[in-house]
Amino acid sequence: KLLRWIIGTNRCELHYITDPSMRVEGVHTEHQFLLKSNPPEKERAFKQLKSDHHGSFHAFHGSGLGNWHSIIRKGLKNYSGTEKQSHGAVYGPGIYMAVDGA
Repeated sequence: KLLRWIIGTNRCELHYITDPSMRVEGVHTEHQFLLKSNPPEKERAFKQLKSDHHGSFHAFHGSGLGNWHSIIRKGLKNYSGTEKQSHGAVYGPGIYMAVDGA
């Protein structure tokens, strides 16, 4: 029942990356995936903004394993200054990302 619920309520698409130009350099595996968690209309809006402005880049988020179910279902949410904030904010409020996955 749990697996059926996970699959039935999943709004994400997972795509195996076959195009070498789309792979993240420095991640030492041939098994890389692209996770799309937006509905098609949001994906179209993102692509439009990306082409109109400054493009995009890969970023890494180091959240704990226990948070990934919520992140995949709801996206990254900024909980700075709330009871759900789990770590400090040395650089101020926000969602912390890194350009290097190391």
